Amino acid sequence: MRRGASAVLTLATAGALTGCGNWITTDIVGAIAMTADAQGNPVVIVARCGAPIDMVEVSQHPDVASATGGPDADPIVLRLTAPEPPNDVFTVSLTDPGPPWQAEGRFDPAAQEMFWVSGAVSDKDMATTVTQVTRAAYEGLDAEHVVIREGEVWTRAEFDARACNRESWPVVTES
Repeated sequence: MRRGASAVLTLATAGALTGCGNWITTDIVGAIAMTADAQGNPVVIVARCGAPIDMVEVSQHPDVASATGGPDADPIVLRLTAPEPPNDVFTVSLTDPGPPWQAEGRFDPAAQEMFWVSGAVSDKDMATTVTQVTRAAYEGLDAEHVVIREGEVWTRAEFDARACNRESWPVVTES
């Protein structure tokens, strides 16, 4: 009986891991952070760390009570693509991206209680870290501070110094 339970647990775990799709195989490179420009508009900062990051996405966080976990659980509200990866560290406005960025969708930070920003390589299984941003955190930002990872606030100088050096990142703690 014990062996049967182990087999069921192993199959269930394998099935759950396979259901994660690219999450398991995606090579995490670079970092992305949310900030605001001098006028308070939403901007992301991407440190490519040598990867050809040419896509930025903003996903809305669904109402937790109604989340189903299906394909629409975290709908993408804005996808920005560039024909060529920009400089190794670049910024892009989420409300007025301008050339060379092409936008699909629209982003209004005031319409979201929580959202995620991420960067990726459009033709490879590579992506930046994902950054979770609450509306309150976004509203408290200025051009000298960024939100990164799980809502941590760093100075822009800390982001520039740490982004491509993961050993220098502070340990994430849950409260």
